[in-house]
Amino acid sequence: MSTSALSVINEAALAVGDPQFSRIARVEWRDLLNQSSRDLARKLRLVLWTATFDLAAASDEYALPADCIQVKGMRWNDTPSDSTTWRKCDEWFEDEFNGATDGSFSEGDPAHYFVRVDTFHLYPRPGTAITGGGKIIYWGLPDDVTDEATQVIPIMDMLRDSLRERMVIHGLRRLDRFDKAAAHEQEWQASLTSDRDRLEDRSADRRSRIRTRPGNIFGQT
Repeated sequence: MSTSALSVINEAALAVGDPQFSRIARVEWRDLLNQSSRDLARKLRLVLWTATFDLAAASDEYALPADCIQVKGMRWNDTPSDSTTWRKCDEWFEDEFNGATDGSFSEGDPAHYFVRVDTFHLYPRPGTAITGGGKIIYWGLPDDVTDEATQVIPIMDMLRDSLRERMVIHGLRRLDRFDKAAAHEQEWQASLTSDRDRLEDRSADRRSRIRTRPGNIFGQT
């Protein structure tokens, strides 16, 4: 099942009392849907992307993808055509990176990465250029809906209600109903805890005997 973008737009427009789109045009609701999808992705880490990049000889600094929210992992490969030989790089914090590069910077097989705001560093830096030799796995922004009549929402169906509620908040603000928008905002922020718990519960932990579920002080399932 995939929820159509138009169905959520219709629900949001009805919730603010404008089902005929007389005050907020349908195309504007599409923009609000995209904005709300980005809001949810920033809050809950919903969309996991993988992108390859070229390793440059004697270069340690690379640009993060423009839509990157948070880096989840890094890989490298001197034979990227072989999908079975990608190797993991371990994350470093700033003090670890600074300590390793104080006064010198080794070249070799990348084993660590350190993320800044817009860029990341590899250590050691590659000694040779490798086209497509790097791979970054990151939480990013969802694709925009460009045709609400034919496309589905760009996030998982289980968050349909949260997406619609976020759209309602933006719609109320567009209508200058700021007090009501503030009340909805408070409720929406509170609901994110439940959404986060549901996302984390999508994978049953095999260590269930030691898992403590939210709200259960005895750790029973």
